[in-house]
Amino acid sequence: MMARRVFLGIIPLWVLAAALAVTWLPETFSTWEKLVRLALCAPLLLYFPGRMLVDTLRFEGDVVTRGTFAVFLSLATCIFLGLLLHVVGHLDARGWVYALGLTTIALRWLNVVLLLARPVPAIPWAWPGRRFAIFAVSMILAA
Repeated sequence: MMARRVFLGIIPLWVLAAALAVTWLPETFSTWEKLVRLALCAPLLLYFPGRMLVDTLRFEGDVVTRGTFAVFLSLATCIFLGLLLHVVGHLDARGWVYALGLTTIALRWLNVVLLLARPVPAIPWAWPGRRFAIFAVSMILAA
């Protein structure tokens, strides 16, 4: 439980650091600055939005199932946000970081603030074959 609190506390700081790295680093930058951008933006692109969606939808399962589903939901979120960014005309690094960061923070807010207001769902997730079904749904969403 303590690890989850630390994880949820780090996310806004991570989004802020990625936004600052993309905004303040000049266009002509060194290999070191490319690595800093990659290290800050890769989890924001591949994991954080999906993890917040998995927590919001209250999927249960082992670490591998939730992690796989989080990665594929992040990719699906990136596809949707890419279409949205193209429509509004901000399909650049700054637009990506802002869109993914705001999505992640909004979903985190739903997890933390509204957790007490939402009742526990009555959907039993412990039916046979649920791992295969969750993996199949995540593959379809990613495709």
